[in-house]
Amino acid sequence: MPLEADVKTVRDYTVSRLQEIVNDPFSLFDSHLYVELRDLLVCRLTLFNATRGGEPCRLSLCEWKDAEGSVWIDPGEVEKVDNALDKSLAKDIKIAYQTGKGNKHLVPVLYPDTVEPLKKIANEENRLAAGISQNNPYVFASTQNSLYHVSGWHAVHSVCEKLELEKDICLQLKIDTE
Repeated sequence: MPLEADVKTVRDYTVSRLQEIVNDPFSLFDSHLYVELRDLLVCRLTLFNATRGGEPCRLSLCEWKDAEGSVWIDPGEVEKVDNALDKSLAKDIKIAYQTGKGNKHLVPVLYPDTVEPLKKIANEENRLAAGISQNNPYVFASTQNSLYHVSGWHAVHSVCEKLELEKDICLQLKIDTE
């Protein structure tokens, strides 16, 4: 198991860097910014959901639109919740369901503090500026007009390298890339 302090370091870095990118009105969206934003988001979602790296990274644009529109959460049921914290979380956190390993079941993926960065990365104009193929159905698409998505493990590893953490910390996170 990874050290809790290492996971917290990665979390703090990803959350703060995501906010910096979203709040910078002068940043020019290009392939370099897209790749950094994509890797930060995949890292945050993979670690937050404590899931295999292959699940959050293959989020489709259609699945994101469903999550953004809260189609999986019934507002009437949220209003029935007594606990104020639970009610707030149900309103603020987005959720999408993706097929799991083997395509035999659905896996929930929660999107905590990542809605604004996800909107930015899914924006059609930003995708074109970053060199994403119009035919690529993935939110976390590979660049250079590829039709594939990024590798979850590689995104986490990239963020860890930026933090100048030891490579074994990334390996300790035990992210299954299948």
